[in-house]
Amino acid sequence: MDNYIDERTKEQFTEDTTIREALNNIYDMLQGESNSITNQKSIVSKYAKDNGFQNPQFFVDDGYSGVSMSGKPLTTVIPYGYKKNEAEPAHWLIDEEAAEVVRRIFRLCVEGYGPTQIANILFSEGISTPTEHWQAQGRKTSVLPAVPHKWAARTVADILERLEYCGHTVNFRSTTRSFKDKTMIRRPKEEWKIFENTHEAIIDSEIWALVQEFRSHKRRPNRTGEISIFSGLLYCTDCGEKLYYSVTNNYSREQAYFFCSNYRKSTANCTAHYIREKVVYALVLESLRRVLFYVQAFEKQLYQPLWKRSRGIPKSRNLRLPSSMNL
Repeated sequence: MDNYIDERTKEQFTEDTTIREALNNIYDMLQGESNSITNQKSIVSKYAKDNGFQNPQFFVDDGYSGVSMSGKPLTTVIPYGYKKNEAEPAHWLIDEEAAEVVRRIFRLCVEGYGPTQIANILFSEGISTPTEHWQAQGRKTSVLPAVPHKWAARTVADILERLEYCGHTVNFRSTTRSFKDKTMIRRPKEEWKIFENTHEAIIDSEIWALVQEFRSHKRRPNRTGEISIFSGLLYCTDCGEKLYYSVTNNYSREQAYFFCSNYRKSTANCTAHYIREKVVYALVLESLRRVLFYVQAFEKQLYQPLWKRSRGIPKSRNLRLPSSMNL
């Protein structure tokens, strides 16, 4: 909590103990009981009354007060891909050179590449990292990477997770423990405040949502560097845990298989079973063929309800698809 301000003159104000000193003393006496915003306001109000302050005003970082609810960004670090608008600092402009790299990163993710692979691609192409890009523009930054153009996987992952690229402002990602303890802590996403369409978007919302869905099923290369198209998508029917992908240099791809990750951690957690990758591939391919067959055979039944719904026509109860379509 910042010091409060009242209408007394500077000379009168300096004759009294400052609010911060008094509040810190009370905090020590209460041994942390003044941590809450409510208690802090109560303590300062009492102190102001006792010392003759007439119009106390509170400036509180509680996540819900002040200009923060106007939709203006609170962060002082503008995300990579945007730049400061000199005429209106609270409004971000697109930095087209960096924005094109951001779009490329999202495209690569949609194509199936993970953060580490994307970082390696950017490095191999000699694309400047965000720090290098900002320094070239004369912006104060942290130390440059030891190896030029060496992108970090964490940097790529952070870019893929930022909702700001959809044109929205996200405030209150973090806070401090109290007015006295300035240790930064992350807020849960449920407490973030999102203000939509506050600046021009770099990434479409649909693409951003698709990337988040992909990343919720992260696919990491195994020891041989191989990644299956089904990695991160298969789960054990017995215990519900993910299936790990296994293939070694001593065997052909035909012998690659998925096995229970829970059993690998402890044999007491599940039973020993596996399924070949080629079997999964065949099952998925057969299901897709059946779906395509039904789409072609019952095209009118499938599209007529959609056509009527788009024109506000009530859905007919007489149109029924064959029960065999319940795949």
